[in-house]
Amino acid sequence: MVCILHPEIQLPVNKIVRILVLFLKIRISEGTVTTMCRKKTQRLEPVVEKLEQKVCRDSKVKNLDETGFRVNGRLHWLHVVATWCLTVYRISDKRGEMVPKLWGCLVHDHWKPYYKVEGVKHALCNAHHLRELQLVSDLNPKEKWAGQMQQFLLRMNRWKRRKKGKIQPISRNCVRCWMNMIEFWIKRFSTMNPFHR
Repeated sequence: MVCILHPEIQLPVNKIVRILVLFLKIRISEGTVTTMCRKKTQRLEPVVEKLEQKVCRDSKVKNLDETGFRVNGRLHWLHVVATWCLTVYRISDKRGEMVPKLWGCLVHDHWKPYYKVEGVKHALCNAHHLRELQLVSDLNPKEKWAGQMQQFLLRMNRWKRRKKGKIQPISRNCVRCWMNMIEFWIKRFSTMNPFHR
């Protein structure tokens, strides 16, 4: 329980000591709580290493993201690498310090440091595209193309979800058609908004 309350639920050690006394009538020191968590962390290190290997090196496609949060009042970064069934979290005090030894295809939000990872393919996250297109629509309702592009991406996603689980993969013609449509929208956007080139 202690090793869930502190790292997982992020309760401070002094509050964990108080909870143990109030609800379970167990009296232990803050130092004991810290030692218990440290020992559990050491025992889990081999498991975490295997999980990192499975996600970062064995999986062909992985999603990356990062977000800032505070650790002891200082800004740190939570880096996430996820597959369809596994997720690895890494905390760093440096934003650009990513999980090492990545390969395959990285799906991300166009954050520049991701492009520094060598020997990988890149795919951009459509959830981020949809948010950015929504922002364009909200800021300037006259930009109708943004809503149309959103609808196109959502239609592609619905079509892909219907095909998922079926034996036949998406045909090259279908992918080519999608790519042509995306290029059409990009050209249309560029002509309507020349300052974005």
